[in-house]
Amino acid sequence: MADDAQALADHLKAALEARRQARPADAWPHLIAAESICRSTGRRRDLVTTLAGMAQLHRDAGDPASALPLFEEAVTHCQQLRDQTQMAHALRHLGEVHLDLRGFDRAQQHLRDALRMYRGLDEPSPLDLANTVRPLASCLERQGADDEARASWAEARDLYASLGIDAGVAECDAALARLAPRD
Repeated sequence: MADDAQALADHLKAALEARRQARPADAWPHLIAAESICRSTGRRRDLVTTLAGMAQLHRDAGDPASALPLFEEAVTHCQQLRDQTQMAHALRHLGEVHLDLRGFDRAQQHLRDALRMYRGLDEPSPLDLANTVRPLASCLERQGADDEARASWAEARDLYASLGIDAGVAECDAALARLAPRD
């Protein structure tokens, strides 16, 4: 059992490192091994992490459709685990995939649910909030809900600014400029 836990930790660490270094071909075997260990040992929390890692590799490759069932399964496991933080993460990513696939209503629903869960935490991470408000703002903008999109972009901008994340601030500023009322 301890050997499984160590092997799992090693596989997840190697997969994360490979993804960070843009080496998806090296990440996949580790994620497949991690999934096998998780399923055979009933490690549901780690399975959520593994499924999310696989889904993110699909997204990185420009294949959100293949990411969708992996995030859906992750959400199902999170519901059973009753872990609000992990559930919020999974819902956020599921919402982003629906946004990628132009499923705006579902994207908005999942992103709003994730945002509600993050805000319900004792100490929500400002980065998690920003990374949820930003795709929600994008979704609202694409749906033509300009006023709500503007408010969301402004909130995301403030969160990114508080964290010193210049790229996030710049993205939000560009969106706010697009949505500025014309005289």
